Amino acid sequence: MRLRFALPLVALALLAPGSARAQSATATVGGPPALSGCGTSPSVSGSSNAIYGTVTEGTGSPTGCTLTWQTAPSNQPGAAPAGALTRQNAAPTCLVTGRTSTDLVTAITTANGTTLTWTNAATNSGVYDYFCPTM
Repeated sequence: MRLRFALPLVALALLAPGSARAQSATATVGGPPALSGCGTSPSVSGSSNAIYGTVTEGTGSPTGCTLTWQTAPSNQPGAAPAGALTRQNAAPTCLVTGRTSTDLVTAITTANGTTLTWTNAATNSGVYDYFCPTM
């Protein structure tokens, strides 16, 4: 399943009771993340980005995986590097699901805009989909 997002993003900033103004921001979701701690020879689908994607863990019975993006979003408006997705406030909300009954995610331990880390039951070549709509 492929999800598509319309850009530019539009956010509403409340100015006073009963009034609002729209702020427009162009978002670039970037390319696939770098993988670490995901076993021997893990892979990430070519269409993966900072919002959604698919990771296949490698061999060696890995018990988790860390995804790291090249360009981190910023919590401060206007402070993001060129081409970065900007956001405000708290860390992103992410969902990680295994594709089979043996690909069990036990916890998401880090989701901070730069990295996403989860732990899972030890398995070889487990396939996991991630979705971070607020990244």
